[in-house]
Amino acid sequence: LEQLQRDLEEARNKASVDELTNIPNRRATRATLQDLEIRKVRYCAAIIDIDHFKAINDTYGHPVGDRALKLVATALTDSLAPWHVARWGGEEFLVIAEIPDAAKMAERVQEAKDALADRNLKLRETDEPMEPISFSAGVAVNGDSSDDTLRRADNALYAAKKAGRNTVLVAPESGRIGDAA
Repeated sequence: LEQLQRDLEEARNKASVDELTNIPNRRATRATLQDLEIRKVRYCAAIIDIDHFKAINDTYGHPVGDRALKLVATALTDSLAPWHVARWGGEEFLVIAEIPDAAKMAERVQEAKDALADRNLKLRETDEPMEPISFSAGVAVNGDSSDDTLRRADNALYAAKKAGRNTVLVAPESGRIGDAA
């Protein structure tokens, strides 16, 4: 019976943790968002996307791309603690903070972005220097629903990408599609 309980707990953990990065996955994060909505907590969300990730895979191969994802996951988790950092999918991460101040969250995400860019990265196999890893991010304070909040953060992310990448932008609270400031 004890073994069965351990196996069940392990299965639950695997269902909520991203296998590659060992941080919460989309499923776990949806549950976190649902909990915040039930408790009517004000929060901010940031969607972070690694810039030119395809070039990392194409230049160095998928094993290096996987290590880059792990590095970014660890860097975000360390820099943005105690906030919830999750792998949202592909090269995207989602950060949730129980604060109602998008500008403050954007400032912390910017600091995490700068700290990551300042790292001297080298290929493990050859000791060859690598280009810095940068990311773009969109930040939004929660709106009518988590879907609305994520849509506005995503719109701000796309505006950051369109503005040249390596940028953190805050979505307006109005929620108008395409707006970002």
